[in-house]
Amino acid sequence: MGHLTLLDVFKERVSEHGDQTALYTLSPKGKSFVSITYRELDELSDRVAAGLHERGAKPGSKIGILSKPRPEFAASMIGALKIGAIAVPLDPLLQAGEIQRLLNACDVEALISSGDHYEAISDTAIPEFVVNMDEETSLDGTRKLSWQQFLVEGAVPPSQSPQLEDLAVFLNTSGTTGDAKPVMLAHRNFSANISAVMERLEITHNDVILSIAPWNHSFGLIVLMAVLWNGCKLIYTNDYANLAKTMLDTKPTIVVAVPKLFHAM
Repeated sequence: MGHLTLLDVFKERVSEHGDQTALYTLSPKGKSFVSITYRELDELSDRVAAGLHERGAKPGSKIGILSKPRPEFAASMIGALKIGAIAVPLDPLLQAGEIQRLLNACDVEALISSGDHYEAISDTAIPEFVVNMDEETSLDGTRKLSWQQFLVEGAVPPSQSPQLEDLAVFLNTSGTTGDAKPVMLAHRNFSANISAVMERLEITHNDVILSIAPWNHSFGLIVLMAVLWNGCKLIYTNDYANLAKTMLDTKPTIVVAVPKLFHAM
């Protein structure tokens, strides 16, 4: 499948496993879990794509995503890719000034943010509009949008078929030292990486993968994409204190973490 993009394979998985849970993540307040099926994720990402298109986003537009892992994050990324735009995941642990710098560096045109970070960045002059994932009431409707204002009900996004050489994601990384800098990744980069993973791991749609890696990080993002590529279930948590209980409750077949966590276990 190395010649296919993530979107190509995702469409197949929605057709095959539409009613299966795709994502099971901590809620925004971290007190419970929320889930979304493959079909629901596809439909929500269609609404995101239509919302972006209606507000002027086009192939090559940079769409910032500022949030911890949650269904809306994944839908925003897939929705951006569906219109040929470039997803720019940002670290939600960064200070407002650093977020501002990266918005400038990546030439971000629109920003989709969780509610707990929205106030810190909503007055920035960089993005053309900012969406609050957690706001239900209407905002000013132009530059500041609630999640429901942004989503377009029943709309069909423009049909785009990104090619393998098209840019897909800007990942911001400092490497080992210094300030974070954007790294431009094409659809081919992800297809090749996932194909290499599949040569070594026999992942099927029956697997349940538990990960602690955030999706703004290359490790966590590849885990998310590998899950969507294979039609299995991804559990995300950063509640390390209750990790053992989460593992007992969800019964993962694969656990993805950094070495330090495995040493602690």
